[in-house]
Amino acid sequence: MGGAPAGGAQADADAAGAVPWFGMSERQHSFLRHAVTEIHGRYFVEPSRSGSNARWLVGYHGQAQTAEAFLEDLARVARGANWLRVSIQGLNRHYAGRAQAIVASWMTSQDRELAIADNVRWVDAVLDQVEREFGAPRAIVHAGFSQGVAMAYRAGLLGRRPAAGIVAACGDVPPELLSDRARVWPYAPGPLQQGDLSDLRLRRGARRPVRQLWQPARPDRPHRPAFGGGRLDA
Repeated sequence: MGGAPAGGAQADADAAGAVPWFGMSERQHSFLRHAVTEIHGRYFVEPSRSGSNARWLVGYHGQAQTAEAFLEDLARVARGANWLRVSIQGLNRHYAGRAQAIVASWMTSQDRELAIADNVRWVDAVLDQVEREFGAPRAIVHAGFSQGVAMAYRAGLLGRRPAAGIVAACGDVPPELLSDRARVWPYAPGPLQQGDLSDLRLRRGARRPVRQLWQPARPDRPHRPAFGGGRLDA
């Protein structure tokens, strides 16, 4: 009782990719498993002032922030009347320090690949529901701040819907996306003005990140997002 799996059972566990953990006694083993579950998340949506909801600005807050607060930042980025704004909250909710304020984050390094897949599916589910409520979009722009930058890139490049643009503030492109040379990147034909997203298009076949929205780091020049500073529209 309580001993290690014997013979064939141990071989089956190894073949299944189980990860053993050795505790106080070498005879006591536990095995890491993963299971898929369904949870509820939250997002905030603000229809366009013009009544036309064909352009979507989808936002991803930073670590220990909320989607509700981030919705205000999105209003400063796309100031035109034709943009529907969606602010999606990370699924990992927690209390902020000893305060009773509830905040959220997107992921940690634990089970990184699984968390990325979960988050992309979560964003796809949100946009499915937005489309059912407001109709199909003509263009989608993803905007992220801090930890939300990586999520904006992943949603724009790994999600089911093509992205017309990605706005990054105080963050960088996830390394796994840079390693894919076949990736189709959103393209901006000219300099992006603050609050003006009207000229963003998707150019099929682009093979590098948008220069106007992302400046690669160099040893002699630290990385500076095009919308740098402490606010998404700074």
